[in-house]
Amino acid sequence: MSSETFEWLNRNVLIGMTEQRGKVWHYRASDQGDEPNHYSGPIPLEDVERRLFDWEAIVVPSYYGKPIRDEHGNVQYDPEGNPIVLPEIDPDRRYVIASDDGTRFANFTDSYRTHQFREWLLANVATLLDGDLVISSAGLIQNRGTAWVEVSVPENMSEAGVAFRPNLLATTSHTGKVSSTYKRSTTCVVCDNTYDAAMAEVGSTLKIRHTKNSGVRVVEARQALDLVLDSGEQMAAAIRGLTDQRVTSGQWELLLKVVVPSTGSKKGDTVAEKTRDALDEMYRSDDRVAPWNGTAFGAFQAWSTWNTHARPVKGKTNRVERNMKDAIDGAVGTRDMIVLDALAQLKAGTLEDPEKAKN
Repeated sequence: MSSETFEWLNRNVLIGMTEQRGKVWHYRASDQGDEPNHYSGPIPLEDVERRLFDWEAIVVPSYYGKPIRDEHGNVQYDPEGNPIVLPEIDPDRRYVIASDDGTRFANFTDSYRTHQFREWLLANVATLLDGDLVISSAGLIQNRGTAWVEVSVPENMSEAGVAFRPNLLATTSHTGKVSSTYKRSTTCVVCDNTYDAAMAEVGSTLKIRHTKNSGVRVVEARQALDLVLDSGEQMAAAIRGLTDQRVTSGQWELLLKVVVPSTGSKKGDTVAEKTRDALDEMYRSDDRVAPWNGTAFGAFQAWSTWNTHARPVKGKTNRVERNMKDAIDGAVGTRDMIVLDALAQLKAGTLEDPEKAKN
């Protein structure tokens, strides 16, 4: 079961710059305890350490049960019929646990190396916090197994009435699921979407695996700063191109058929139709999208906003955990490219109606 309840999110996720981008959807004052998790300006680095990273991941031996045998080699049993075992240290495995409460994150081989949140996130981020960048969010998910710190430019940038923020997302984990990663992203402030696809370029992500030879690579993280500072103009150009491209009602209907195609099955077609209806409603009337209705940016914003805030969540995870995972592993960019490719074909006049293509 996911640990990201409303109480968890309000105590383990810190949100900065709310004067510019507002409160996030999971904000509940009653769940925040002694301190609010929203900051009107930048989040102080010391607050991230004190509130989120005031513990370490430590490595402890991994044990297994070795059955006790008699002189004939027969396994011995207790009166309830359970094998009697003695604990033995597994020489090839280690557990990574939390130093404060013993939370067990994962069991690894000896080649695994922990990347402490304070070192790999805060220490590296601290080298970037000169006059150019500030901490805009930080948090713990997956029962503290994964953490992130996001740094951003101190002021919103704007193009064609769209406020946006170039960011650098620093993240790592103690579960083995996430390498230590530094990647560029761009947030559209109106709905806190991450436009990875528009910023997806070679060299935009730095990943460091949890291996014996890994060490804190501050120099490379510093180089990642250039990705943030250089991305403002690139994002402005991307937004300008999308807001300048007009999209008629007919083109919007065609776009919906392409990005949410029919499947040929009754159940699949019902789901697709409901998704297209939800996207259309968002495109025409949602405050986060409607101001750009009739443009390619409006179409892109409807798609991105729906995927971030309305797309159904499957399994035992929740929306925050899923969105964070998608931002880290690149799924956001993959999905955004679906509509960006379709918009490019629409502009070129080559976008085909999938229903007609079947006939």
